Amino acid sequence: MMFFLMPSQLPFFLDASGFDGATGTALGLGALTLSGAFTALKFAAIRSRLGLPCTFSVGFLIMGCGFATLAIYPAWQFIIPGCALIGIGYAFVQPALFLAALDIAPSARRGTVSGMITTSMFLGQIVSPFVFTPALQSYGFEAVYAASGVVFVVFASVALAVRFFKPARMTVPSELSLEKPEL
Repeated sequence: MMFFLMPSQLPFFLDASGFDGATGTALGLGALTLSGAFTALKFAAIRSRLGLPCTFSVGFLIMGCGFATLAIYPAWQFIIPGCALIGIGYAFVQPALFLAALDIAPSARRGTVSGMITTSMFLGQIVSPFVFTPALQSYGFEAVYAASGVVFVVFASVALAVRFFKPARMTVPSELSLEKPEL
Protein backbone atom coordinates (compact mmCIF):
# COMPACT_ATOMS: atom_id res chain seq x y z
CA MET A 1 0.00 0.00 0.00
CA MET A 2 2.79 2.43 0.87
CA PHE A 3 4.70 1.76 -2.34
CA PHE A 4 1.62 2.73 -4.36
CA LEU A 5 1.59 6.11 -2.66
CA MET A 6 4.21 7.11 -5.19
CA PRO A 7 2.64 6.10 -8.53
CA SER A 8 -0.93 6.92 -7.49
CA GLN A 9 -0.10 10.36 -6.09
CA LEU A 10 2.82 11.44 -8.28
CA PRO A 11 0.65 13.31 -10.84
CA PHE A 12 -1.02 15.29 -8.05
CA PHE A 13 2.31 15.98 -6.33
CA LEU A 14 3.74 17.32 -9.59
CA ASP A 15 0.64 19.38 -10.34
CA ALA A 16 0.68 20.89 -6.83
CA SER A 17 4.38 21.65 -7.30
CA GLY A 18 3.75 23.55 -10.54
CA PHE A 19 4.93 20.93 -13.02
CA ASP A 20 3.12 19.49 -16.01
CA GLY A 21 1.46 16.45 -14.49
CA ALA A 22 1.42 14.29 -17.63
CA THR A 23 5.03 14.82 -18.69
CA GLY A 24 6.30 14.72 -15.13
CA THR A 25 4.39 11.56 -14.37
CA ALA A 26 5.86 9.89 -17.44
CA LEU A 27 9.37 10.91 -16.38
CA GLY A 28 8.86 9.90 -12.75
CA LEU A 29 7.24 6.56 -13.51
CA GLY A 30 9.85 5.94 -16.19
CA ALA A 31 12.60 6.47 -13.62
CA LEU A 32 10.75 4.21 -11.17
CA THR A 33 10.16 1.34 -13.59
CA LEU A 34 13.51 1.47 -15.39
CA SER A 35 15.52 1.55 -12.18
CA GLY A 36 13.34 -1.20 -10.75
CA ALA A 37 13.66 -3.34 -13.88
CA PHE A 38 17.45 -3.10 -14.01
CA THR A 39 17.70 -3.83 -10.29
CA ALA A 40 15.33 -6.80 -10.58
CA LEU A 41 17.66 -8.33 -13.16
CA LYS A 42 20.33 -8.45 -10.46
CA PHE A 43 18.01 -9.61 -7.66
CA ALA A 44 19.31 -13.19 -7.48
CA ALA A 45 22.90 -12.00 -7.08
CA ILE A 46 21.87 -9.38 -4.53
CA ARG A 47 19.88 -11.87 -2.45
CA SER A 48 22.58 -14.52 -2.54
CA ARG A 49 25.13 -11.98 -1.36
CA LEU A 50 23.01 -10.28 1.32
CA GLY A 51 20.59 -13.00 2.40
CA LEU A 52 16.86 -12.48 2.56
CA PRO A 53 16.54 -10.38 5.76
CA CYS A 54 19.29 -7.97 4.64
CA THR A 55 17.77 -7.78 1.16
CA PHE A 56 14.51 -6.66 2.78
CA SER A 57 16.38 -4.20 4.98
CA VAL A 58 18.33 -2.64 2.13
CA GLY A 59 15.21 -2.48 -0.05
CA PHE A 60 13.16 -0.76 2.64
CA LEU A 61 16.02 1.63 3.37
CA ILE A 62 16.37 2.56 -0.31
CA MET A 63 12.60 3.11 -0.60
CA GLY A 64 12.72 5.26 2.54
CA CYS A 65 15.52 7.33 1.01
CA GLY A 66 13.43 7.70 -2.14
CA PHE A 67 10.44 9.05 -0.26
CA ALA A 68 12.70 11.31 1.83
CA THR A 69 14.23 12.63 -1.40
CA LEU A 70 10.78 13.48 -2.76
CA ALA A 71 10.01 15.29 0.49
CA ILE A 72 13.10 17.54 0.31
CA TYR A 73 11.96 19.96 -2.35
CA PRO A 74 9.76 19.63 -5.46
CA ALA A 75 12.47 20.03 -8.09
CA TRP A 76 13.54 17.66 -10.86
CA GLN A 77 16.95 17.09 -9.26
CA PHE A 78 15.05 15.47 -6.35
CA ILE A 79 11.97 14.05 -8.09
CA ILE A 80 13.73 11.82 -10.64
CA PRO A 81 16.29 10.36 -8.18
CA GLY A 82 13.53 9.91 -5.57
CA CYS A 83 11.39 7.97 -8.02
CA ALA A 84 14.39 5.90 -9.11
CA LEU A 85 15.28 5.05 -5.51
CA ILE A 86 11.73 3.92 -4.80
CA GLY A 87 11.86 1.67 -7.88
CA ILE A 88 15.20 0.19 -6.83
CA GLY A 89 13.97 -0.47 -3.31
CA TYR A 90 10.77 -2.06 -4.56
CA ALA A 91 12.82 -4.34 -6.82
CA PHE A 92 14.56 -5.61 -3.68
CA VAL A 93 11.44 -5.97 -1.52
CA GLN A 94 8.79 -7.40 -3.85
CA PRO A 95 10.65 -10.55 -4.99
CA ALA A 96 12.06 -11.02 -1.48
CA LEU A 97 8.50 -11.04 -0.16
CA PHE A 98 7.54 -13.78 -2.60
CA LEU A 99 10.63 -15.82 -1.73
CA ALA A 100 10.07 -15.51 2.01
CA ALA A 101 6.40 -16.45 1.75
CA LEU A 102 7.03 -19.38 -0.57
CA ASP A 103 9.87 -20.60 1.65
CA ILE A 104 7.56 -20.67 4.67
CA ALA A 105 4.57 -22.16 2.85
CA PRO A 106 4.17 -25.91 2.57
CA SER A 107 4.72 -27.04 -1.01
CA ALA A 108 1.04 -27.96 -1.44
CA ARG A 109 -0.01 -24.40 -0.49
CA ARG A 110 2.51 -22.36 -2.51
CA GLY A 111 0.07 -21.58 -5.30
CA THR A 112 -2.45 -20.30 -2.78
CA VAL A 113 0.19 -18.24 -0.97
CA SER A 114 1.40 -16.77 -4.26
CA GLY A 115 -2.18 -15.83 -5.15
CA MET A 116 -2.68 -14.25 -1.73
CA ILE A 117 0.42 -12.08 -2.16
CA THR A 118 -0.66 -11.01 -5.63
CA THR A 119 -4.15 -10.21 -4.34
CA SER A 120 -2.65 -8.21 -1.48
CA MET A 121 -0.57 -6.19 -3.93
CA PHE A 122 -3.61 -5.34 -6.04
CA LEU A 123 -5.63 -4.48 -2.94
CA GLY A 124 -2.77 -2.25 -1.76
CA GLN A 125 -2.93 -0.44 -5.07
CA ILE A 126 -6.67 0.13 -4.65
CA VAL A 127 -6.61 1.03 -0.95
CA SER A 128 -3.58 3.33 -1.08
CA PRO A 129 -5.37 6.41 -2.46
CA PHE A 130 -8.24 6.00 0.01
CA VAL A 131 -5.84 5.81 2.95
CA PHE A 132 -3.36 8.49 1.92
CA THR A 133 -5.53 11.12 0.21
CA PRO A 134 -6.96 12.46 3.51
CA ALA A 135 -3.44 12.64 4.99
CA LEU A 136 -2.15 14.41 1.88
CA GLN A 137 -5.00 16.92 2.03
CA SER A 138 -4.39 17.56 5.73
CA TYR A 139 -0.59 17.59 5.92
CA GLY A 140 0.71 17.99 2.36
CA PHE A 141 2.92 15.89 0.14
CA GLU A 142 6.22 16.74 1.80
CA ALA A 143 5.02 15.68 5.25
CA VAL A 144 3.42 12.45 4.03
CA TYR A 145 6.45 11.55 1.89
CA ALA A 146 8.79 12.30 4.80
CA ALA A 147 6.67 10.19 7.16
CA SER A 148 6.67 7.39 4.60
CA GLY A 149 10.45 7.59 4.46
CA VAL A 150 10.60 7.22 8.24
CA VAL A 151 8.20 4.24 8.16
CA PHE A 152 10.37 2.50 5.56
CA VAL A 153 13.47 3.09 7.70
CA VAL A 154 11.61 1.47 10.60
CA PHE A 155 10.75 -1.47 8.33
CA ALA A 156 14.44 -1.68 7.38
CA SER A 157 15.41 -1.76 11.04
CA VAL A 158 12.93 -4.53 11.79
CA ALA A 159 14.18 -6.58 8.85
CA LEU A 160 17.75 -6.11 10.04
CA ALA A 161 16.75 -7.12 13.56
CA VAL A 162 15.27 -10.33 12.13
CA ARG A 163 18.65 -11.01 10.56
CA PHE A 164 20.49 -10.79 13.85
CA PHE A 165 17.81 -12.03 16.25
CA LYS A 166 16.24 -14.77 14.18
CA PRO A 167 14.28 -17.14 16.43
CA ALA A 168 14.74 -20.87 16.04
CA ARG A 169 12.36 -22.34 13.49
CA MET A 170 9.32 -23.79 15.18
CA THR A 171 8.54 -27.39 14.36
CA VAL A 172 4.96 -28.47 13.88
CA PRO A 173 3.89 -31.93 15.04
CA SER A 174 3.32 -34.17 12.02
CA GLU A 175 -0.39 -34.59 12.79
CA LEU A 176 -0.85 -30.78 12.53
CA SER A 177 1.38 -30.26 9.51
CA LEU A 178 -0.16 -29.09 6.26
CA GLU A 179 2.49 -30.85 4.23
CA LYS A 180 1.86 -34.27 2.78
CA PRO A 181 3.60 -37.04 4.68
CA GLU A 182 6.56 -38.59 2.92
CA LEU A 183 6.00 -42.06 1.53
